[in-house]
Amino acid sequence: DVDDLMFTVVEPFSTVLPSLAPTSSVAEEDLVAVYDTEFTAPRCFDVGASCNTWFKNGGVGRDANGGYENNAPNTIDGCEDYSIGKRGHDESIQSMKVASVDGAFLSVGEKARIEAYVFKAKDTSSRSNPNEKEYAHFWYAPDAKSKDWSHLRSTSFDPGSGGLMRLNLNFTLQPGDSTQAVRLTYGYAESRYMGPCDRMDKYFDVDDLVFEVNHGAIPVPSFQYIATLDSPLPNHSKSIAATYDSEYTVPRCFEHASLCHGGFVLIRGVGDEEENSPNTIDSCADRTGSSSQNFESIFFMSVQSVTKEIMTVGDWVSITTAVTSPTDTSLRPMPADHQFIIHFYYKSDVVSSWKYITSRFRQPGLDSGLFSVKYMLPAGSVHVVRVIYGYGPFIVGPCVRSWEYYDVDDLMFTVVEPFSTVLPSLAPTSSVAEEDLVAVYDTEFTAPRCFDVGASCNTWFKNGGVGRDANGGYENNAPNTIDGCEDYSIGKRGHDESIQSMKVASVDGAFLSVGEKARIEAYVFKAKDTSSRSNPNEKEYAHFWYAPDAKSKDWSHLRSTSFDPGSGGLMRLNLNFTLQPGDSTQAVRLTYGYAESRYMGPCDRMDKYFDVDDLVFEVNHGAIPVPSFQYIATLDSPLPNHSKSIAATYDSEYTVPRCFEHASLCHGGFVLIRGVGDEEENSPNTIDSCADRTGSSSQNFESIFFMSVQSVTKEIMTVGDWVSITTAVTSPTDTSLRPMPADHQFIIHFYYKSDVVSSWKYITSRFRQPGLDSGLFSVKYMLPAGSVHVVRVIYGYGPFIVGPCVRSWEYYDVDDLM
Repeated sequence: DVDDLMFTVVEPFSTVLPSLAPTSSVAEEDLVAVYDTEFTAPRCFDVGASCNTWFKNGGVGRDANGGYENNAPNTIDGCEDYSIGKRGHDESIQSMKVASVDGAFLSVGEKARIEAYVFKAKDTSSRSNPNEKEYAHFWYAPDAKSKDWSHLRSTSFDPGSGGLMRLNLNFTLQPGDSTQAVRLTYGYAESRYMGPCDRMDKYFDVDDLVFEVNHGAIPVPSFQYIATLDSPLPNHSKSIAATYDSEYTVPRCFEHASLCHGGFVLIRGVGDEEENSPNTIDSCADRTGSSSQNFESIFFMSVQSVTKEIMTVGDWVSITTAVTSPTDTSLRPMPADHQFIIHFYYKSDVVSSWKYITSRFRQPGLDSGLFSVKYMLPAGSVHVVRVIYGYGPFIVGPCVRSWEYYDVDDLMFTVVEPFSTVLPSLAPTSSVAEEDLVAVYDTEFTAPRCFDVGASCNTWFKNGGVGRDANGGYENNAPNTIDGCEDYSIGKRGHDESIQSMKVASVDGAFLSVGEKARIEAYVFKAKDTSSRSNPNEKEYAHFWYAPDAKSKDWSHLRSTSFDPGSGGLMRLNLNFTLQPGDSTQAVRLTYGYAESRYMGPCDRMDKYFDVDDLVFEVNHGAIPVPSFQYIATLDSPLPNHSKSIAATYDSEYTVPRCFEHASLCHGGFVLIRGVGDEEENSPNTIDSCADRTGSSSQNFESIFFMSVQSVTKEIMTVGDWVSITTAVTSPTDTSLRPMPADHQFIIHFYYKSDVVSSWKYITSRFRQPGLDSGLFSVKYMLPAGSVHVVRVIYGYGPFIVGPCVRSWEYYDVDDLM
């Protein structure tokens, strides 16, 4: 048996970004380093996922003779720069950042990444040694106070191209101290084998960055945060404290929440000093002596959603724990294989055996420490996390009985299962998620509608409630359906069944597009009490429907599910489905009621508690609303959220439109590729002479009239980044010109290649409806190795044939953008 596994790798030290301009705002997760007079270098004083100097100390000093670097030399040991170089012309370090690879807090034993921006020399021809290389050396001090540097890696580059260059390097955070540092030395004609402060030439810069890790004593603000958990947290949907569950013998959060914590009381201490010891669901017991002051002890645990929304199956959550250790290290002799270890585990009522997450390690001789890890919530409505903290050799297991000293504690909490769990305390937030388009009532469709294409469309609780046929009710614009299907309910607000909110969103975060996965998210209100109804033992049913063409009002059934009523409150329902060809204006429907059948139609009802609501939205298929094209028309102006957007010019060597500078967005405007065949300027605008195939007038044939490629992050496009290709196309509106055999359709193919990836690589295809004029389409792919890249769009009419030059189609336009 032979098998391959392909994966994508970061290429460090490879890409020059001459036009990169630092943005004016800091990434949300970054801690910003400030100059610290104690360490005489930039420092982040708290533990975070990343620490960033953010170009504040860019430049280079000149020993004691000045220079243009703030607080030069920015080193913890007085190592000085030495440069006779000029700003914007010669070597300098501009910015440094250290970040965890997994997005969790920087922690000993975990992978971290150094990201540095350096300025490369533009011209070395006038130097006495013009043919030397530039060298970058990375160093690491696990204890910043010791100033004891370890070499991580070195690399070299040819100078002469100038501009900013990004360097990336992964390394593992080592035991040492909670305050650690990284160093970069960068200069001309330096050696690969120099020390952390050696220099050989007149163009040399050295900078340090000091940061905190989860190792040893943690800054007080982290513990102050714990002390506030009993108060409502402004950024959390709901934070609650656990209470002791005598059935399962552990602290438990019985309600749904975004954060569940055990406080300081329930698990504080170890052994006989711990209340309700051992606080585990399987009687795994602590192992220690008579006083927790001299033994390993867990005194705090919490679990919280990374998004700060109610914890739901499939969400990422973080476990946080605070531990104490014996400060008298003589109590713990350190054999070579012994260390202080924290293990993390999880399970649920579906995942019945303990699953290992990861471990953390901490230094001996320190008192309290705070640690955090992340995992994804598996199936199940009742979940448990376990923390084991002890002293011994590295042995993995949910109950490490062979260790001499350890404390083990569990925390149980409740999780939303789509289609199954009631959220009685969930309150809709007052602001709309940044990416959501907000649906408004449309008198044409008589339902909420988003008029533009986006990544998501949300009613945002504006039409929550239920109508009562023609007899009123408490739903705005009831019944909110495209075909007049009406609600029927005698229920009361806040007591009986109703649909409160609906949202449709792409699964991958791109624009809603035909052929891609989308997700319906709906909030419904479950009945609180059905005992007085004539049929009190029935179920509530939810039915999802989909109309790929909202104008046709032709509903297809997606899925149904049922629940037991009686617990009351809001419940979230999630359902994934694939967007189908039909029309650019599509719709989804939810019918929700009591004692309904699993096999009913899109407007059938059986009882007196029934609500039906629709949501109309746009997809990348067919005619696209004008605002999207207005966006294209603004591309020649600077875009506020982009590092740099530029227009391509024609490259006569490669015979295609080309952006010669680095940018976050490169576009071909409306001139370079507009038209098809003889009407297209510089036709065919392809690097390999693949030619269009059409007639005498582009008005009656398939034509590409716009192309762009842009970084998803809106930063300068770099190898390994995700980028999106956007294209605008036109079609013949006279459908008689295109008879539609069963195997023929209007198709857009997307391809890419680079100077390293030399053959065309297929990305995906899009399909559009006949009889429509202009349409806008977008797809994403990851930039492979190479400094010069090309994307290709092929738009034509014919059977589904994949290839970078589909010569068998009767009508097509093909264009490249470099």
